[in-house]
Formats: sequence, structure tokens, C-alpha cells
Amino acid sequence: MLVRWWLGATVYKEPTVCNQCGQPNDECGYHALICRCSGGRVHRHHAICNTTVQYLQQAHANPRREASFDGVTRPADVYVPVWKAGTHLALDFAVTHPLQPLSLDHAGDCQPGVWAAEYARRHKSKYAAPLVAKGITFAPMVVETYGSWDPAAMKVLVDIAEMYAVHQNVA
Repeated sequence: MLVRWWLGATVYKEPTVCNQCGQPNDECGYHALICRCSGGRVHRHHAICNTTVQYLQQAHANPRREASFDGVTRPADVYVPVWKAGTHLALDFAVTHPLQPLSLDHAGDCQPGVWAAEYARRHKSKYAAPLVAKGITFAPMVVETYGSWDPAAMKVLVDIAEMYAVHQNVA
């Protein structure tokens, strides 16, 4: 669908209504790319979380999905109790769309990932403090719908890949 959208080709033969949120599905598929209820972002979020857990399991990091540290909130999509130098890590994944109204201040920036980095900064300022107080490092893992990652998230992904490579003898 994304390739069709990039090429300007129609995705749907005629406009329809999204069966998840009731918003119009335009012929070019823009709504399907950004729908909060289904499709693009939600499925990508879950797929990224699940794939990350699989690699962390194979790296013997004992990850947990949807971890709660107070019995009420779940600030981590993936909690990694075995991280660098005996530290703990909470990964909170987000898929954001760089053309939403909130991101328009960055619309002229030509670097891929600029909005992902800004969104990660906002995300961290909102959720990190309670985890840091418990001695847990918080890492927002933000990717844009077009595939660009926040540079800080990329560093964490590289660390995960290195852990995986060591434990799977893939070096």
C-alpha cells in the first residue's frame, strides 16, 4: 500500500469508510496509513514490539511485554531486566506520522527522522521520570510511518543487534 501511495496510485477503487474508526478511506489510502484504530501504525507498533522481544529472548535478556512497575500503569512496551552493566531498560515504542498537524513545525526539515526525534523527546519528558526514579532507563523507540527512526532509538536497536549476535554466534 505504501508503494502505491508513494507513486500516487489509487489504493481503493472508490472512497469507503474505515470499518474501525468510521472515518473516510480515501482512494489513495492516506487514512489507512495513519488510522489510529487499525492498519498501519497499530500493526507496525505491535509487530515491532513482538520482533524486538523475539531478538531479546534469543539474546538472553529476559524481556517482558507490557510491564507494569506500580501495578497500574504500563510505561514499557518491552521491559529488559538484563541490559548493559546490570542496568534495566524500558522500551516504549511509538509509530508517528510526520505529516500530522502537531508536526508541521518540522515540515520544512529535510532530514528523515526529525519528527521521530522530536516525538521521542516529548515522549521521554512525559514518561521517563517515574522509571528513572526506580533505577530503570527509559528509551522511547520512535519510528515514523515512512520508516525513519529516532537516532537515539537506532542506537538501542544496534545494541540489541550486538547482544543478539554475541549470543547467537553471528559475529
